[in-house]
Amino acid sequence: MVIQNFLVVRTVMEEAVKLWPKFLNEHKVALDGRTGLYLVGTDLSYKNTIGMEIGKLAPEKLIEKMGFAFEKLTRLLKDSESTHLTSFATQDYAKKQFGGAIKTNTIVLSASALPPEYDHAFVMRVLRETGNCSRMMYDCIQRELAQFKNFGK
Repeated sequence: MVIQNFLVVRTVMEEAVKLWPKFLNEHKVALDGRTGLYLVGTDLSYKNTIGMEIGKLAPEKLIEKMGFAFEKLTRLLKDSESTHLTSFATQDYAKKQFGGAIKTNTIVLSASALPPEYDHAFVMRVLRETGNCSRMMYDCIQRELAQFKNFGK
């Protein structure tokens, strides 16, 4: 099971690298010159975790964005009783806790370096394109986001 979970996470990360150029091109105006992000994925046990830079981040931003990506992911996993599916549910700008991570039935994926709603959009695209977010899960995530006035703010 551990090897299977690792392979799922690795496959998702590999596909994210392939999806990044198209996403970047589609949103380049809104992304205001940003060309990279930090992405981290893990299974629900947090035993199979992979993090990587995708695209190009400024060297002085890499550690900061890596920290934010891991914080979002950890926030979603820390409370096993939580029903939250996105880090927007607990976003708190004062604490530098942002949206941009999504939890599905098999994986948690988190991105940082873009405006939070674009981190979220990229993560969602990766999960949908890799088959790790069913239509039903997608609908649940959209309903969760609709509850929070801070989505996209």
